Amino acid sequence: MSSIKLDKLSATLGDFCRENTDVLISELVMDPKLDQRFAVLDDIKDEYPLPFLTVSDELVKPGNDRKFEPVENAIEFDARILKVRDCKVDLQIFPADFEKVWLGKYKKQGSRGQDIPFEQFIFQVIILKARRAMLNKALYRGVYNAAGSTTATTMDGYLKLIADEIAADNIVPVVTGAITQANCVDALISVYDALGEEYKEEGVQQKVNSTIFDWVYRKTNPLINNTLVATQDLANGQAKKVNFMALPGTNCTLVRETGLGTSQRVITCQKENMSYGVDSTGDDANIEVQRDKRALNLLIDFKAGVNFNEIHKNALAVNDQL
Repeated sequence: MSSIKLDKLSATLGDFCRENTDVLISELVMDPKLDQRFAVLDDIKDEYPLPFLTVSDELVKPGNDRKFEPVENAIEFDARILKVRDCKVDLQIFPADFEKVWLGKYKKQGSRGQDIPFEQFIFQVIILKARRAMLNKALYRGVYNAAGSTTATTMDGYLKLIADEIAADNIVPVVTGAITQANCVDALISVYDALGEEYKEEGVQQKVNSTIFDWVYRKTNPLINNTLVATQDLANGQAKKVNFMALPGTNCTLVRETGLGTSQRVITCQKENMSYGVDSTGDDANIEVQRDKRALNLLIDFKAGVNFNEIHKNALAVNDQL
């Protein structure tokens, strides 16, 4: 069975080759740039320990040169485990199918050729789509199922990890109730306020879905700005993308996270506390092409998994929404 569907192309352009422009346009697929959102760890084959150290605040005492009084349990170690799981992309293409549609114009001569029109372009879109699918369906909303067949079943995502930690009483969520356009800023600030003071001092990220992000942005940036100058970029429809902004009154960067979908869960912590593990950072960009009779099989194999480094009230703050 072919992985490429050409029905609509045939219906629009006809069954035979037609003279046309050399431009092929794809749906918009942006590289998610995961290193801006997570601590990316590579060279992980199966499981990777994420140890962290907690030191007591009560180390210092009044001086007394006659006594030695070591603090008991002043240093405590704990660790979490990041597990990467096998993921794959399997596609099959029959190059002969292209000859019967407009794209056949761009095939090389020869009836047995394995040439695919716009091969590099198609492969690049496949790679970007696979990366975007992992962010949108797995890294946050995934629930691992060894017998699964969808992107969402490749791993336990951050939402599942948070739900498990809440159920285990390791996290007490901040009660925000449903977040609306009216209360969005106050709700997000209340989640930020639940963090430990030392983490606030260092600066954190707060991940929210696109709708909540836009509500906050519109609420904190007037719709009419008399000082706005229409630059050439704006005139060309190239306004700067807004995916990060400062949360007013905090030491926090608000992050638009499409991977959360419609979830109103708010996740606040340092970027380095959210780890994304892979075997090799370039594996998901390596397409292996195998010739199988008159077909071409496209294969991508990689490993991926996520986890938090620290789970305690100071390092991670979330709200009560799913």
